[in-house]
Amino acid sequence: KMKITRSLKGTIFALSMMALSHVQASNEIYIEQVGDNATVTLKQAGSNNTIGSALAPAFIGGGQNVVYVEQSGSSNQLAMLVNGAGTNVTLTITGDSNQQTITCGTSISASCSGSAITHTITGDNNDVQSILGTNGGAHTSNITVLGDYNHVTHSSSGSGANSATINVTGSGSGATPNAITVAQSGMNTQSATVNASGNNINISIIQSD
Repeated sequence: KMKITRSLKGTIFALSMMALSHVQASNEIYIEQVGDNATVTLKQAGSNNTIGSALAPAFIGGGQNVVYVEQSGSSNQLAMLVNGAGTNVTLTITGDSNQQTITCGTSISASCSGSAITHTITGDNNDVQSILGTNGGAHTSNITVLGDYNHVTHSSSGSGANSATINVTGSGSGATPNAITVAQSGMNTQSATVNASGNNINISIIQSD
């Protein structure tokens, strides 16, 4: 199932492929792109991969947005809401049952100026979230995960130029996944770099004025 609901400007390319077996399972893409100079490229391979849903489509919004998403494997999910000027989103997912949440602005009318989100995930059962703020700051998130059962969250709000680079190598388990959280807020610039390797990782960083 693939549905592109609206594109006012820019270019959208969507490719959704299914693995062939005795029972074919659909790959679903739902997009509502509105606005200026947006280039969107979405690719999916395998089966049961989703980007957005029928009730909550992956909305991209206005501004100079450039979004690339590529998913491989099966049962990968992505929910995305991107707004504002100059937003770049680049995601590459390889593996099965990975979940991602990208929020750049908290509603369809919200802005997220100057933001950049990059996820590179290789492995299974990882949960990665970049939740960037709406108050005009230059928020940058760069997350790389290699392994299984890693939960990584970067949230950034406020008017400061906040950035986080998070690299995780290792695997947890279904009962005790590796957990890395970076939360940034305030008017001043916040910057964090996390390099985590191994099992049983639990890291929480809070930066604020």
